[in-house]
Amino acid sequence: MNRHRKVVWLFLIVSIASVIVYQIFFANFIPSYENRNSADNPATESIVLKEGSYVVGEDFNPGYYDVTCLSSSASSNGFDLVKNEKLLAYTYFEQNKLDIVEGAVRLEAAAFNKIFPKNENLYELKYDGNYVVGQEIPIGEYILNVEAQADNEFSFFVYGNVGKSNTILLIDNYNYDENQNEIISLKEGYLIYAMSKEAVFSLEFKGE
Repeated sequence: MNRHRKVVWLFLIVSIASVIVYQIFFANFIPSYENRNSADNPATESIVLKEGSYVVGEDFNPGYYDVTCLSSSASSNGFDLVKNEKLLAYTYFEQNKLDIVEGAVRLEAAAFNKIFPKNENLYELKYDGNYVVGQEIPIGEYILNVEAQADNEFSFFVYGNVGKSNTILLIDNYNYDENQNEIISLKEGYLIYAMSKEAVFSLEFKGE
């Protein structure tokens, strides 16, 4: 076997191995408390997407991503962001379609950074996105505070697991009463999904 054939065979072996690894570890990606970390996240390290259509698994890997708006604004079939605004730990599944209607965004493998209290007991959710109790936010009892104008739209979901298969709580601009303390119990593995337009969410820790 000459050198050229060896190179061809080596290329084929590596290509086949890559496909097998992808099918085993990435194509069957299912969000869970156990794989929601930097070591097990199959997400592409970093990619910039401009106007156009993209398919997960073809243009970038499935996984958990932090999305950052790079242009004055960015709009897609999943989010609307303004300059430097972020969407944390957004999950993309195999064969999901992402259409960037305008602007540009950067997708980076999610950092899963812990939230540190703004003061002794107040945790502020600075960006929209997903937060997991026991990872980014401590377990415990909290009072939810929402700072928003009358016409601001927002949604605050609490799910019983990372896969969002059961909803524990939904608070939005239609049912939130700023004069009534909304006490929520956050247990390990619960997922918070916070989305807003110029509203600020904060959680006041009351104890475990």
